[in-house]
Amino acid sequence: MGTGKSAVGQILARRLGWAFVDTDRRVAEGERATIPQIFARHGEAYFRDVEARVIAELAGRRDVVIATGGGAVLKPENMKRLRAHGWIVSLTAPADALLKRLADGERRPLLRGDVRQNVVKLLDQRRPLYRDADLMVDVSVASPERVADAVLNFLASRERRTIPVRLADRTYPVHVGDGILALLPVDLREARAGRKMGHLSACGENSEVALQRVVAAYGRFSAGTDGEVR
Repeated sequence: MGTGKSAVGQILARRLGWAFVDTDRRVAEGERATIPQIFARHGEAYFRDVEARVIAELAGRRDVVIATGGGAVLKPENMKRLRAHGWIVSLTAPADALLKRLADGERRPLLRGDVRQNVVKLLDQRRPLYRDADLMVDVSVASPERVADAVLNFLASRERRTIPVRLADRTYPVHVGDGILALLPVDLREARAGRKMGHLSACGENSEVALQRVVAAYGRFSAGTDGEVR
């Protein structure tokens, strides 16, 4: 609802090399109608049911950024399905900041009438549910690029399992975690990877054998700074 979820989601997807799906757009395409038309013809309850089916279909996919409507939190099963397969990020802003962004407020079914009053009402209703997210980002004074940076930093700091791997006369930490490979561009962008990656390649054949051993055991890896493997 005016937080820029689609813009941020597309930036994230591009940086991670993942797909991007907007559930509102998927609902509209499936119903062959706009969101206002769906509300007018069938009501909010019908829309939420269709939205829930779309989320159920998408939640189990890998390597995808999903942008949901602000009301998706109203159905606990939506959040349960999304959390079971990934991380939930809530983009927030004060009512005044949202009102400045909602130039089309009168066309949104839940905001018709007194737009300000309806925005405040929805925020009061949903705020406790938004706080249940894994990460909350205030977008009121941040560009979509900066918001995407915050989300990427959060993903990069997720808990990882560290395994010591001995190569010749040195031991290197190997960081293992689900989804780490997709964060490789983030690691490389934030580090002077050209020079530091040389430490890894200089290890020669032994490093390849060690990496193969780790990948065989744990499935995924990505190279990080100072010759580390993450």
